[in-house]
Amino acid sequence: MFSLRTQTLWSMMPILVTSVVSIVSVPLYFRFLGEEKYALWIFIATLTGAFGFMDLGMGVATGRFMGVALGKNDQEAVKEYWATGNAIVFPMVMVFALAFIIAGTIWGPTWFRVAADDLSMMRWAIFWGGCGLFFSYYGQMWFVLAQTHLDFKFLSLLRTATSLITALGTVAVALWTQNVAAIVFFGFAIGLIQFGILWNRGIHHYKLRFRRDLFKKSRLYEMLPYTSKTFAMLLSGSLLGSLDRLFLARLAPAIDFASFGVSQNVGGRLTGLSVAVMGPVFHNTTRGVGGDVSRSPALIYKESFRLLFPWFSLAIIGVFFWSGPVTDVWLGDQYGEPVAQVFPWVVAGLCINAIANISGAQLGGIDRVGTGLVISFMANVASAAGVVIGWYLQGITGAAQGFFAARCLWILQDYLVRRWVGVSWRFYLENMVITGIQIGIVGSIFSLASLISEKSIFLDISFAALSAVAGSVIILIFAHFVGNKHSMK
Repeated sequence: MFSLRTQTLWSMMPILVTSVVSIVSVPLYFRFLGEEKYALWIFIATLTGAFGFMDLGMGVATGRFMGVALGKNDQEAVKEYWATGNAIVFPMVMVFALAFIIAGTIWGPTWFRVAADDLSMMRWAIFWGGCGLFFSYYGQMWFVLAQTHLDFKFLSLLRTATSLITALGTVAVALWTQNVAAIVFFGFAIGLIQFGILWNRGIHHYKLRFRRDLFKKSRLYEMLPYTSKTFAMLLSGSLLGSLDRLFLARLAPAIDFASFGVSQNVGGRLTGLSVAVMGPVFHNTTRGVGGDVSRSPALIYKESFRLLFPWFSLAIIGVFFWSGPVTDVWLGDQYGEPVAQVFPWVVAGLCINAIANISGAQLGGIDRVGTGLVISFMANVASAAGVVIGWYLQGITGAAQGFFAARCLWILQDYLVRRWVGVSWRFYLENMVITGIQIGIVGSIFSLASLISEKSIFLDISFAALSAVAGSVIILIFAHFVGNKHSMK
């Protein structure tokens, strides 16, 4: 029996576990590395993210066409799509990994203005980062293979284990070495192990090897239009999507860039929950397009939206009311105040992105990637412009506000996908009721806290926790009495 909710929850589990560890460990990284090295680590991660187009979109395209073929129960086509995709991705990922190492080694230190004492460390970090990129993006092919077969429980257990080891191990490496290159090398080593497990699963469980003899030009030509649009979207999302941080790294001092990066880290962890949902949404939608009537795109959208939207709505409301006291307790007096200036704007902007990931995943399934490309291009260019203009107008706070304003463009994508898959505005407005209730409850608790004359951090955190609990209870009640009535069986 098909259950999108179950697949989604399995996909979310590794993100939930590692997000908690990552958020808790941020103060430790500040302490072990200092703001300069921590900012350098964020910069290298930004460079790595800028190469997110490395597989040219062929990985997503291969998954899409394999999913449609599985929906038709055409096993021969599945094998041919898999062989054809691998034949293109493997050499291209290797070339781009080498390009990353060369470009990062030559121009990275100049762009980030790294200190002379840290020059060798940065170059080694870039080298190991490039090695990690290869196994990460070629491994993504084998990850997509498992998703195409709806093997989300296996993927969840694997990613939970490796992500938890990576998160905890990274803290230990930072404490032991205070060296960014060592941290990146550790991440590469764990990624290599994960790739080996995925490769073994693909060969022995799905019975799909990388067979060059099954490469078909006809399959390549069939996938090329979809691949080219996906590649352009990946290029926009990775390279253009990194421009705001690349420009900020050039303009801002280390503490401001690190504060923006910390906020991006938390917002990115929240967004990661919806990225985990994109796999089930995309692969179930492709099977629906292939003819599986139990996987209606409209029902998939509704189920996913009901599951995610109330939680991200609560997160947006919560960070605007309570980011000040939370960051003070989380990061202390030295770093809490700088982070609080940007935290609500960056996190709220990324929560908007997270909600739009549902419609973004369906764009691929219904072959509307071009629309996603246009919106992605607009949002990422606007984000870079907003950060730069905001920086010159109002410093780091203005940069964060410019980032938030640009993220609002993703609402347009949601609107278009709802129209195409047949979801009415009434459904959207029904779910907005819960947002109004959340604002009323969280706002009332915040007003009550403000009326207490003898304020303290302890009281603020207590009231913030009360807001989170009250908002969560409302979501659960709403899901029980409304959402479950219409959920997919």
